[in-house]
Amino acid sequence: LIAHIADVENGQFLVTLIYKGNIPYFIIRMTNSVIIVIIVTERYDTMIKMTQLSHYFIAQAIKKKHLIAADFTCGSGEDTIYLASFDEIETLYSFDIQLEAIEQAKQKINLPKTHYICDGHEHMDQYLNGFDIGIFNFGYFPSGNHQITTMLETSIIAVKKALQLLHKKGVLLLVLYPGHDEGQKEAQYFEHFCNELPAHQFMIMKSQMMNRPTAPYIIMIEKIR
Repeated sequence: LIAHIADVENGQFLVTLIYKGNIPYFIIRMTNSVIIVIIVTERYDTMIKMTQLSHYFIAQAIKKKHLIAADFTCGSGEDTIYLASFDEIETLYSFDIQLEAIEQAKQKINLPKTHYICDGHEHMDQYLNGFDIGIFNFGYFPSGNHQITTMLETSIIAVKKALQLLHKKGVLLLVLYPGHDEGQKEAQYFEHFCNELPAHQFMIMKSQMMNRPTAPYIIMIEKIR
């Protein structure tokens, strides 16, 4: 869990030190609404993992109580476990087409608010009417069959439905993996797709390593109206 440690105010900016696990972050909020995030690691050459960064974005999106969240790619359950740790999240849906993944995640966490669904995420509208925070961690189940992976055709259907179901001020994260064939197709498609989303309806940010084109990266979408 992220623990708030201290605020230091200096007229022009507010510095907040928080921790996620043992990773410290300095959040600098400028008076002109610019936000700078400084992530401190034990070694200067150690980059933060995309999982950690996506969890940081999730934590920043939690601003009220009684939220509905969705992990559209349960896999090993890391995102489901993290989402379930927030008291503000009242209902959590976790999707996977592999029963093996669902059962492993259930062994790690199985709270009353957590609803596991063994079905493709493209069928999400059969199970939920809307949500506030969602994440797609595309690719394959790390400890399962790597030949079973998310496919562009169904990923397109799922993301389009997710944007329709996303509540106003809600956040959707796409974690993309261009290092394998299907992941490269998904990354190329969603790059173009997100560039074409109307700016008056969505705010979109990409976090990517600039000199490693096949490294995983994140697209964060906020629905503003």
